[in-house]
Amino acid sequence: MKTKHLFTYDIRPGHLFNIPSCPDNVMFDLTWKCNYRCSFCYIPHDDRKLGHPPWEVTEAILHKLAEWGVREVLYLGGEPVIHPKFDEVIELGSRLGLSQRVVTNASRISSSRANLLAEHDVEVGVSLHSAYASVHNHLTGTRQGFQKATKALDLLVYAGARAFVQYSPTRLDPAGLKKLADFLRSHYSEGVRFIDVNRLLPFGEAAQDKAQVVLDASGWWNVLKIVGELVLSGWTIRVESVPHCWVRDRGSSEGLPNEIVEAVLSTLRPCYMGINQLALSPLGLIKVCPGGPPTAHAILDAKPDQLWKEHPDLVARRVLSFLPQRCLDYRSIKICNYFYDCFGGCRSASGHSSPSFDPLR
Repeated sequence: MKTKHLFTYDIRPGHLFNIPSCPDNVMFDLTWKCNYRCSFCYIPHDDRKLGHPPWEVTEAILHKLAEWGVREVLYLGGEPVIHPKFDEVIELGSRLGLSQRVVTNASRISSSRANLLAEHDVEVGVSLHSAYASVHNHLTGTRQGFQKATKALDLLVYAGARAFVQYSPTRLDPAGLKKLADFLRSHYSEGVRFIDVNRLLPFGEAAQDKAQVVLDASGWWNVLKIVGELVLSGWTIRVESVPHCWVRDRGSSEGLPNEIVEAVLSTLRPCYMGINQLALSPLGLIKVCPGGPPTAHAILDAKPDQLWKEHPDLVARRVLSFLPQRCLDYRSIKICNYFYDCFGGCRSASGHSSPSFDPLR
């Protein structure tokens, strides 16, 4: 995703970015329902009881996104694949010309479904949280979650689907990324295209079980060092937005080789939320971020381009007022040297030039 055209270098509230006419990527929760009980889920427990939205609503949202000009849709949930019309969603999205991605616990990936996803060139992220079945199953509240996920990867790789693994490190297995990478390489060779590393944040279920699952800053830093080593060994890794200054300062304070620091930095995805990405609830209600609550405005009830440009929550998000002054200071008209590398950073990862800074706070 090329984003330099979004930068204005105009350091005034509301002027930092050229907001495009439509988001490049929409993260669309297909359903509230899930068949797992993950200890780190950001979806409130009561929301899962809402089940599936009416098919007519889902269908209308996809048509609206295509008409609007959205390029890519990422299906989330809940668990998107348990939607009763998931296959129809994929077929419709393909007919509408949407580039489609899905992140799934993979419990419902059959051979025929793997072939369908490959046929429609859907990029499939399988959630796998450890190389150990006991850890993965404990985190997901299942007895066979690990076995189902790895079997699904077998089917997806065999079908020729574009498969990757979505991994969230936890206190139960803080150094597990290296073992997971070794497991994936030995079992799937080049069939798994990359590992997407996501930080767990104390929202939803994770807020109740924070002591067990959520890494502190030191734990997260140790994961990033493993990321750097894996990149140097030939792996493709993608990591959520982390302040570049924090990575550089932490690496410098530990005397970490510069090649590892640069390898870590090469994996970091800038934070696009509200600037080039949009999150939607199953009813098409706008959300400021995937884990946040929906607003009262749905793209089906108004002109989506108008909501995208003028929705007060999105407008407020684009000001980035939550960032520390050393990242962005409107009064002195100064920004951090790494500001556009981080793309402003997400609320949970706002930068601070200090090795002791906790980027998860």
